[in-house]
Amino acid sequence: MGCIQHQQKVPFTILVILLAKQVKFLIVHLIQLNCYLF
Repeated sequence: MGCIQHQQKVPFTILVILLAKQVKFLIVHLIQLNCYLF
């Protein structure tokens, strides 16, 4: 059971990290767009 839970946790953390990177990229992109527009 412990090994199965560990295997499920690792891809989940990787997904969270990838999502965080995408969100950060989107926020930076939006800030750059706002700077260009205003």
